[in-house]
Amino acid sequence: MSDSGHLDRVGMAVSVICIIHCIAAPIVLFFLPAVATALISEESIVHQTLYGLIMVVALFSFIPGYRLHKKRLPLVLFGAGIAGLFFATFLVHDISGLGHAWESIFAIPSSAFIVAAHYFNHRSCNACGEHVHINHSCDDH
Repeated sequence: MSDSGHLDRVGMAVSVICIIHCIAAPIVLFFLPAVATALISEESIVHQTLYGLIMVVALFSFIPGYRLHKKRLPLVLFGAGIAGLFFATFLVHDISGLGHAWESIFAIPSSAFIVAAHYFNHRSCNACGEHVHINHSCDDH
């Protein structure tokens, strides 16, 4: 399996962690208000760190993957997902009237798009198989 394939698995895992965080955090904070007060100040750091990790993994998996298989679907899905995740991470709090609930509303489907992008990138890389040679794409054969 290529490095891109391993990174796609890591990318899927990080995006699923993001989804779990978005679902679990409001529930935990609702039932433990004392914890909520302490964690709210650190919340943006967690989100920004997850976003940065998702970006780094994506760069190292999608660029080599695209060079190999030349399929646009993983890039389109990732573009839609990362744009929505950027909005949820950095902008939703600045828009008046939109609060923390809207963050999850944007982040969960955006992370699902990123999981799908990594899945299709991984599948496309594997479909190319061993017949691909240096400086040739999957489509050349």
